[in-house]
Amino acid sequence: MTFLAWSTIPFDRVLAYTYEADYHCRQCARQRFGDSLDVDAIDREGNAVWPVFPGQLDPQDVIGCSDCGRVICLHCGDTRSIESRSVGATCPNCDSEWTIDDND
Repeated sequence: MTFLAWSTIPFDRVLAYTYEADYHCRQCARQRFGDSLDVDAIDREGNAVWPVFPGQLDPQDVIGCSDCGRVICLHCGDTRSIESRSVGATCPNCDSEWTIDDND
């Protein structure tokens, strides 16, 4: 079996990262793990840090960064601050739309 060395994929193709049982934006993950994010980052729970790529999650879903609280666009990985949980939003980078509702 051949594995893709995901560390060779450009940073801007990764939408987010998962570690410590949650999602985190690219900026917060890079700040936390630095260069080890490109190789073999391990979180405080002893698990590997995994990237989230386009197409892995439903683009209509909404995920937020557990560190900074910003919403992560599942089309381009850009982040946006959301002040209210019932606000529709459009990504300022790629113009995709998503909605946060009270059931999320």
